Amino acid sequence: MTHKDTSAPAFPSIEKYHKDTEEICTQWHPGLTKREYFAGLAMQAILSNPAVPDAFMPGERANYIIARAAFAYADTMIEEGGK
Repeated sequence: MTHKDTSAPAFPSIEKYHKDTEEICTQWHPGLTKREYFAGLAMQAILSNPAVPDAFMPGERANYIIARAAFAYADTMIEEGGK
């Protein structure tokens, strides 16, 4: 089985017009990593469950627990996507 390349960024872009100086220039914006993008989607899904905020809040540790869970989902998605 071949492994797919999962290292490419999500939403890379090239800016050719600088808004502030009105000059034409080329600037590379790498965008999010796939891991960051997938984690953001996972966090959105976790927090969209009405029971989650009530189960964790208040408490500042809840942010870390939810973030770790989101990145765990992202890591699994990348691992499975590479198979």
